[in-house]
Amino acid sequence: MTMMKMSVRCLLVAGMFCAAGVAQKSGHPAEAGAALAWADRVIVYPADSGALNVKDYGAKGDGQTDDTAAILKAISETGIDTRGFGFEDKIVFFPKGIYKISAPLIKRYADGGYASGIYLMGESRESVTLKLADHAPGYDKANAPKAMIFMTSRLLDSGGPYGGGKKYPELGEGNDAYWNSVENMTVDVGKGNPGAIGIDYLSNNGGALRNVEVRTTDTGAVGIAMTRKWIGPALVEHVTVNGFDVGIDVANTQYSITMDGVRLFDQKKAALQNNKNMVTVKDIEVKSGTLGIANVGADGLIMLVRGHITAPAGKAIQNAGVIVFHGTKMDGYQAITGGALPGDLMEGFMSGQTHWKDTKGAWGLPIPEFPNPAAEPSDKWVSITKFGAVGIATTDAKGAVAETPTDALPAFKQAFATGASTVYLPHGIYYISQNLDIPATVKRIVGMKSTLRVFQVGGYRMDRSKGMIRVAARTNAPLMIQNLTFDNSNFGTQLAVEHSSQRDVILRDIVFAGTVMVNRAWTGGREYFDNTACGGCVNNIIAGPNMVAARQLNLENCRLCINNQGSPLWIMGAKTEGFVSLVSGTAGSQTELLGGLFYMVRPNTKPEASLFFMQDSRLTASFVEEVLVSPAHYINYITDTTTGTAQNVPEGGIARDPGGHGEIMPMLQDIPPGWEQPK
Repeated sequence: MTMMKMSVRCLLVAGMFCAAGVAQKSGHPAEAGAALAWADRVIVYPADSGALNVKDYGAKGDGQTDDTAAILKAISETGIDTRGFGFEDKIVFFPKGIYKISAPLIKRYADGGYASGIYLMGESRESVTLKLADHAPGYDKANAPKAMIFMTSRLLDSGGPYGGGKKYPELGEGNDAYWNSVENMTVDVGKGNPGAIGIDYLSNNGGALRNVEVRTTDTGAVGIAMTRKWIGPALVEHVTVNGFDVGIDVANTQYSITMDGVRLFDQKKAALQNNKNMVTVKDIEVKSGTLGIANVGADGLIMLVRGHITAPAGKAIQNAGVIVFHGTKMDGYQAITGGALPGDLMEGFMSGQTHWKDTKGAWGLPIPEFPNPAAEPSDKWVSITKFGAVGIATTDAKGAVAETPTDALPAFKQAFATGASTVYLPHGIYYISQNLDIPATVKRIVGMKSTLRVFQVGGYRMDRSKGMIRVAARTNAPLMIQNLTFDNSNFGTQLAVEHSSQRDVILRDIVFAGTVMVNRAWTGGREYFDNTACGGCVNNIIAGPNMVAARQLNLENCRLCINNQGSPLWIMGAKTEGFVSLVSGTAGSQTELLGGLFYMVRPNTKPEASLFFMQDSRLTASFVEEVLVSPAHYINYITDTTTGTAQNVPEGGIARDPGGHGEIMPMLQDIPPGWEQPK
């Protein structure tokens, strides 16, 4: 392997560059076709899943009947205001059909307040279309756009409906829009609706637009709008937008958006527009005759990973902030001073429209693909309720339960003993009294926005040093765990997932509440965190030579969030809250952060705190710092202890704006002297 001939650490900002790194392993963006060409998933939930079928509420799906009222009825029954537990609302399911609507789909609580926790799931993207009626009332003005799907925040902020500058009564905006999602469907704005927005998306801490196409027959304002306060963190995955004035529109300085496998075709004004936010995009394909990427605010950072931007008759890039390029191909783009020529795979960053800094060799880890293992037909799934487990619904405004919990541990064991490869938890809260071993036969554990809690009747019997679930069985078969919350809030530190098996583990759409996310042993297989959120999860441990990859990772109040003990750690899109150390890297580990937002809400009382602690380990990172009060910023981004003495790398970057919103760090790199790529 290549030896890094380095004698100093590298800090790359607007005017400094120390060229070193492992050769980039990603090739031409066309080689990423597998990431863009997602197979059409077909989802049909079991009858007892707890999902709400819109046809049970009167929707016809025949393309002729106006199904607006029926769909809104189903949405209204997904869950009352469970306060901070918006991730426990039910899923709204659309069987195959064309569902005609004439007004926005929106969720409100019984008191009229805007709600979060809306989750719309189609049977498949090809078989389910949500179609706006042609010439629908209120959608005729391009200068007064109106959404087909309008996702909102609940109101928990003590600042009230206008706290922090939000307009909750008018716009339903706020930062409590937990886990709003749309999956597996096509959204069609119909004909004669120039003011139509396909999806006006708002979600916080998690949530995803996944496997969705948004299209217009003739005209439309915006495909996907994310411009209200405060969008993100959230994931946009395998989404196609066709034919709007603006394809995807992002704004505001908080809280970041992560995209993967996005296709933007034939927009009339701009394919992707960002005004001030942190946007990370992997495997983006843009074909536009006008403007490809518009980074219009000086505060904004866009990170383009292995993309292909084509604007043969227009302009590929308009930039007022910072854009970081990693393996991205441009067509229809004039060369900038010191930059790449059209057609090159670009490695570097540009600030403003003309300043370019080359960063070839800065990124060393291969760009991973996130697995999407094929699901079995649902008639082969086995429910834990078949063996006596009882899922308890959250029924009051504080998220408390109305029934005495029962221990579901015996039911889990009996379900596993059937040999079924897919075990599911119908919607509800389930309790287990002891640590649960996952056998080699189980390949998928499916929650329905379900919750797993520690059962404490008769005392706390679970071993806190072991996982609520333990992945230790000897097998190479991947294990996916999805749509599930691990909860031990207010009852002390409990590990959620213990991973020592060589099998790969995929954690998709997971909330960790009051638990540590993971302890991956040296023997553990690859691990994928796909749209996950964790609050107060201190010291997640990853060890061993296999990669850990995270996409849209939200970590809050965790002090030291990730203890990397010798692993290649690849993170695309991270958000933290409060003064935390995101990664401590030791023993030859590698950490790469491709886009992150680090959010300061209180004055800095710990000037010694660093975002990264590195010892004999390699770091490359691009991110932004968001500062709302003064003084509230990192004094040091890195503390390097390789030599045995802390060596602080001072803050340095590009100021986001004169208002004190922190800094843009296009690239921060730390390579210890004589560091060698681990074998």
